[in-house]
Amino acid sequence: MRWTKGEITLRMEGGALERLLSAAARRGVPMWGVRRLSGRSATAHMRAPDLYRLRPALRATRTRVRVVGRQGAPFLLRKAQRRFALCAGLVLALCCALAATSLVWEVRVTGVDDSLAAVIGASLAQKGAVPLAYKPALDLRALEADLYEEFSELTWVGLRFEGVRLVAEGRLRTAPPALFDRDQPCDLVATRQGVIERIIVLEGTAAVQPGDIVQPGDVLVRGVRHGGMQLFPVHARAEIWARVWVQGDADVPSAREVRTPTGRVDRFAQLVLNGWRVPDDRDVPFQRYTLTRVTYSLLGKLYLPVAFIRQEAREESVSLVPLDPLECRAQAETLAYADAQTRLPKDAEVLHRSAVFTALPGSTLHATVYIETRCPIVRERH
Repeated sequence: MRWTKGEITLRMEGGALERLLSAAARRGVPMWGVRRLSGRSATAHMRAPDLYRLRPALRATRTRVRVVGRQGAPFLLRKAQRRFALCAGLVLALCCALAATSLVWEVRVTGVDDSLAAVIGASLAQKGAVPLAYKPALDLRALEADLYEEFSELTWVGLRFEGVRLVAEGRLRTAPPALFDRDQPCDLVATRQGVIERIIVLEGTAAVQPGDIVQPGDVLVRGVRHGGMQLFPVHARAEIWARVWVQGDADVPSAREVRTPTGRVDRFAQLVLNGWRVPDDRDVPFQRYTLTRVTYSLLGKLYLPVAFIRQEAREESVSLVPLDPLECRAQAETLAYADAQTRLPKDAEVLHRSAVFTALPGSTLHATVYIETRCPIVRERH
């Protein structure tokens, strides 16, 4: 309410300031933010229209006032009248920006590979979903139904607006896993390299024995059963455990970089208009530097294709300080062990682990961790 009617800041000078404030209160003239400057002067805030109601009290107390500040809509409109062309331009720019939000500036397809995304984008373009299309004229549910009917490889497709961007998100149809009949004959083969440690055949004929080295795909149990002079096909079943070794690698720096600013700074500004950059990109004239880049988007989250980029590069000199060797070895071993764990077979039992360290050029320490495990390595092959 104060902003709409206007607010002023007064500087009052006189010997009866307290009487003036009391008279203002009796007349219903609100004043706030009163601050004493000296024995005969003070400042206060009040609504602009109430200044005329305060004139009788000013004459009675012989107080002089001077307006030192103005805020609010009346004063802003008065300034706007003196700069009509500037205000008209701002209003026109705002109207253009608001009108631009009702158009589609970009069509993006996600959730599928690039080749299928290009085909879906072309299909949307034929249906009118192109840049500069009027958003209220696009029926997203009808477009989804058309895409679902046209592309049988999609199990789901959804369209939505993100600001001035039209996003089409799809999910590819996946085939269900094959179902095998337990009565169907099959062999058991190795899933990975290892040394057979234990084999218990429940059905079929063993093709390996403990101590044998097997490769992925080698037959472990054949799906046949001896019956006298004949062989009968069966669904092989067995419990097979093997020793499997897993390797993990990691590199860590053996020296720490210390960066010291040289004081040289390179600044660069760029305007981006719908993918066009003015001026063009250029290389930073420093070999070692710290880069700070700030992007200012027009109207925040409206996704308009207009942005301003400020870039600042500060040159630095780099020196190397050696790190504690024991800490480097511990860190490298931990990272290599974590890398090896990502390759551990399912249901693996860790038996032993070892690490080997190698110093590499460029102040780098390389660690290799070997993990010995016991795990099942069998799958069916029909």
